[in-house]
Amino acid sequence: MVDLRVTTLRGTDAMLREGTIEEFKKGLRGQLLRSGDDGYDEARKVWNANIDKRRALIARCLGASDVIGSVNLPVTTTS
Repeated sequence: MVDLRVTTLRGTDAMLREGTIEEFKKGLRGQLLRSGDDGYDEARKVWNANIDKRRALIARCLGASDVIGSVNLPVTTTS
């Protein structure tokens, strides 16, 4: 894995560090998918075919702790 450049919900550029992603993945009870992983393309589809987003990561949460960890995943701003 490598660092990922992402855009936050506020529209700012940020970096997800490789170590941060690995730690998050270790603590995640569900599955963490990246582009190129088996199941990524299926997981990113939504009911509205007009929306075609390619997220940097997809967390398939298995409980509240996975959701909390996903929401609180620390990023480093790059602006």
